[in-house]
Amino acid sequence: MNIKKIFSSKMPASVSLLFLLSGCQSATNSSLETLITPKRKVPPYEEVVKQTENEPEEEVIIPFESDAVATTKNEELKTQPRLNPLAQSSIARQEMSLPSLPDNRYLSERITFYKKKRERWQALASSFSSLDLVMSEATMWTECLALISETQKGYMILQESIEESYTPENDLPLFEAFQQDISFLESDCERVFASAASAVPEELEKYREIIAGQADSVVTHWAMLDDNDKIISSFENLLIATGGSVSVDAREIYGKALKADGRFDQAAAILLQVADERGDFAGMELRLEAAEILFAQGNFKRAQEEYEKLASLIGNMQRIDFQVTQYLTLLQGQAEHGRELDLFGQALGGWLRFAGTTIPPALAKNVLALENSFPESEYTRLARQLFDKAGGTVQTYVDQELQHVRELAAQKKFIPAEEILNTLLQGTESESLLLRIKEAQNEVKVLHEEEKTREEKRRVQELENKWQEASGVFDQRQYDAAIRLFQELINSEYRDQARAKMTEATNLAASELRKESAGLFVQSRKVEHPEQKAALLLESRRLLLLIQEKYPDAEVISKVKQNIAAIEEQIRILDPSLLEK
Repeated sequence: MNIKKIFSSKMPASVSLLFLLSGCQSATNSSLETLITPKRKVPPYEEVVKQTENEPEEEVIIPFESDAVATTKNEELKTQPRLNPLAQSSIARQEMSLPSLPDNRYLSERITFYKKKRERWQALASSFSSLDLVMSEATMWTECLALISETQKGYMILQESIEESYTPENDLPLFEAFQQDISFLESDCERVFASAASAVPEELEKYREIIAGQADSVVTHWAMLDDNDKIISSFENLLIATGGSVSVDAREIYGKALKADGRFDQAAAILLQVADERGDFAGMELRLEAAEILFAQGNFKRAQEEYEKLASLIGNMQRIDFQVTQYLTLLQGQAEHGRELDLFGQALGGWLRFAGTTIPPALAKNVLALENSFPESEYTRLARQLFDKAGGTVQTYVDQELQHVRELAAQKKFIPAEEILNTLLQGTESESLLLRIKEAQNEVKVLHEEEKTREEKRRVQELENKWQEASGVFDQRQYDAAIRLFQELINSEYRDQARAKMTEATNLAASELRKESAGLFVQSRKVEHPEQKAALLLESRRLLLLIQEKYPDAEVISKVKQNIAAIEEQIRILDPSLLEK
């Protein structure tokens, strides 16, 4: 029997191979559900071979335990090996009805898939060794790694066999690779790897990235089979395993599966999210679908919002359709209207450079040329529309800027308001707009001058008040405070009067301190007790030194220095060491 005969014969059990991917959904591997789902359908057939209506359901052989059966075999699992591959001979000898031979490209992908998987397992084992970590399931790890190697080898044998003629003796390798692949996916191996990888964070992160890459194909696989339950469970498992790293396409499939399952709240949210990510036009269908869900749920406010968005998009589409029709008409007249088309193209170029603030010269120039040379032309009419649209936009811009100017003037921010008006004058050519801008400029100028006048009056009044305050303090003989207040008037019109008053206050303050010092000196001469005499002399000297420090420009400063020398002489007579303190 050759390979072609095997694939052209009939075997109802062939459909069983199509359930290969559901190994990640096994009830006995609950932790595995959140970590792994196969990247491709296994076995490698593009289409599902459906049972004919004449084939009884009981003849279908499922090549792994179903969820229902798995829960009844706990006792058997205790005595059987954890990896439990399928019995090969019974399946291998049955005839099959398959649409085509497995292609070499797919076999190469499976070989590469298991080669990379084996490398990851070996790399993780090396990490454990280098970090001196103890692997909790070392025996299971060894068995799994062996199965990975056997599966890779099985596909390599199958690939080599397809290139040669088949004989009855080499039929079995055709099935061994598929069975080993199924056995691996049904085993606890992915859970074992994930458990080990969790001890080495960087390895676990790499593993999650690999799983994320499988998300699309897994969800798409179940979508092809219209299995909404599988779509939902696979997507949600992968969402957890990858930390939310799932493609937009997979989320769209998930949203539609939720809708079919009657989970409308979640479905609407997912579909709207995908619609937003796809963009306005690409997401229109999904937005419409979500709006219908919201409507059906009685969420009329949200439904109205989404329908309004759609209405806006439809309006834009109609505008685009109209513009396309117009421009196609213009371009179809190239032979007869070459000059007009050229001028319109240059005007359009000006329009495309329009920034919304000033009409581009190229637009104005070429519109004028069209109106002068081809006043009744369709090209002229459309160019004028562009010019008018630009003019309307500029007018809106000017209106907004003038409103801003008024707000600034109300806040007495006249300088920035005048700067805006100057910019508008330089960038506007419309006579009507220029007139409005100049009127606003005059208004701002008048307001500014009025504010300057008021500001000057306030300033003069404040100076007068400060002069009166300083003079009052001076009259109360608070000379130091008066000097500080007069100092604040030095840079004003009161500078000369303030300087004169400061000089007068300085002399009076120095004179008062000198008189006080003289009184203490006279008192010390009447005291016989040395300590009392010394105390009086020291205090007299301190006051003189204070004059010298605070009022160095006072008229009596020379006399103060003479007085200090006389007092220090008296202190030395009593006790020279007192001057050193």
